[in-house]
Amino acid sequence: MVVWWLRTFGFRNLITNWSDGGTEFNTSQLGAFERISNNFWKPLGVKRKLIRKRHPEDNPFIERSHQTDDYEFYIPYLLKAKSELEFIKLAAWWQKVYNTIRTNMGLGDLTPYQKLKSLGYFIPQEFCLFPTLILDCLVNLPDVLSYPESVQDHLDYDHLSL
Repeated sequence: MVVWWLRTFGFRNLITNWSDGGTEFNTSQLGAFERISNNFWKPLGVKRKLIRKRHPEDNPFIERSHQTDDYEFYIPYLLKAKSELEFIKLAAWWQKVYNTIRTNMGLGDLTPYQKLKSLGYFIPQEFCLFPTLILDCLVNLPDVLSYPESVQDHLDYDHLSL
């Protein structure tokens, strides 16, 4: 969905997607990562790369973003949501705050939207409002749970930089 969202707003360049070795990223069976990368992602213009197991420093921007989400959204607001719908509304609000109102020191005290504009991207503010989703049901299917947690220990990371 993220790739299609980017393409909808005119991003045509190659997208590099870094992910960990969780089952939701097709690394639970040997060969699945390469097969999905070649047959699904490559035609969409996406290069898949894996973060090494137990190396969060391989993706510091995501880890820092997760920390901000934890301290500024989940901890103060999660228990205020009394239903999934309330949570989705709160998460949509947080996404708007994070991307269009809250400045970020790592972006030179700009919001992510301001940073995109400063780089020459002329996109509407709606670009920063990706639909809020709850993915738990998608990755907790019984057949997914029966797979090993990950095959990262057996992967050649250089070879998988498709």
